[in-house]
Amino acid sequence: MGWALCIYGESKQGQNDKSWLNHAVNWLKQGQNGDGSYGSTPPFTHPDLDDTAVALIGLHQVGQENPLSLKLLKNLQNTDGSWGTFPSFQGRPPQISSDFPVYIPSVDVSIHALEALWQRSRSQEARIWQGLNWILAQQDDQGAFPASWYEGPIYSTAQALELLSKWKFSWERWKSAHQIFKVRKKSLEFLIQAQNKDGGWGSVVETGLAVSGLMRYAGAVPKDVLDRGINNLLITQKNNGSFEPSYRAIYAKGWNYEEPITTALTAIRAFQRYNQIYRASYGKSRKSF
Repeated sequence: MGWALCIYGESKQGQNDKSWLNHAVNWLKQGQNGDGSYGSTPPFTHPDLDDTAVALIGLHQVGQENPLSLKLLKNLQNTDGSWGTFPSFQGRPPQISSDFPVYIPSVDVSIHALEALWQRSRSQEARIWQGLNWILAQQDDQGAFPASWYEGPIYSTAQALELLSKWKFSWERWKSAHQIFKVRKKSLEFLIQAQNKDGGWGSVVETGLAVSGLMRYAGAVPKDVLDRGINNLLITQKNNGSFEPSYRAIYAKGWNYEEPITTALTAIRAFQRYNQIYRASYGKSRKSF
């Protein structure tokens, strides 16, 4: 649900006659644990910091605040600046208290946590810079970022580009700005080179994330790369509008109820971003988008 709100909030559509929006927000609020955490299958589920961060991002996109979840993410940051997935907690959901983080850092979780915090703290406090510096240090020599919960580097690399495209700089942080520019350049080069001959990057979700991430730098990416990525998504779309689920998560391959929706939402975001910039290229021929 948090991911759906993220996609909808980015579309900039009017919220009139969107009754489902209130239902979605209420559903998220009802699925929150007492300490502000969320899990993968609310209500009443064990805390997951990745799901908590995505819920925060989605709520923010539609103008909703959640200070309890925000405080939780800040308190459960690892000492090295990263975030793990599952914190230690006491009690039974939803009446639980997450006490301390499990010190197994994750790039993909840290990216989401950092974006959730950054959207609400434009002053960019020290903990945010600490988290950012940890993420930057995880890039390998090829320009990719490792993923904890997904197979292959496309997921985290595309989402790292997404995060870094939103960063604002000040003269006090000029050294960090220089490092971010270097990391972004290497990540762009990696994703462009990783594109397959069919125009995709693997699964539908990988292709959707890659196109969305690259679209944030459309002026620096050859249009042919983006065109081929979009065409790959269009070709893989089924007659009923759905896409082949992307069962590439390490521990969630059997979640048939979630993967088809997540896959479609990721493709929709890629179409939205492409359409905003290159509407004339395919908007008239693909009225469904």
